[in-house]
Amino acid sequence: MFRAKASAIALDFGEHAVKVVQLAVRDTRLSLQDARSVEISTDSGSDRRARVIAAAREALRTGKFRGNQAITALRLADVTTRHIRVPQAHLEDPGPFLQNEVQDQPGDGRQIQFCAIPVTELRERDEQRRE
Repeated sequence: MFRAKASAIALDFGEHAVKVVQLAVRDTRLSLQDARSVEISTDSGSDRRARVIAAAREALRTGKFRGNQAITALRLADVTTRHIRVPQAHLEDPGPFLQNEVQDQPGDGRQIQFCAIPVTELRERDEQRRE
């Protein structure tokens, strides 16, 4: 007997609550597997990150979620993104190039973390380029 592939679990890290939902396809129809919303504690004694993680754990623990893939949504105040194209010459060691690109950016003192998304083929204005 083959098991159906579990759909992704969607997590929304909001201002006041963590919302979790999972949909499933059953007989060509989309149905709700489970959904939970857990308020983020307002305890001022712990940092927000720890309170958000605790709320997410509670939502996942009390729900009937199955699978190992997740899709997340984060508060814009927690994340700043920027697209930086790394020239081919810097692909082997992009660290110094990226650091140089972001060093003059205004910030609030938070540590910068890079999440590289490699692109092998790019189409721009009917021109195919490799990056």
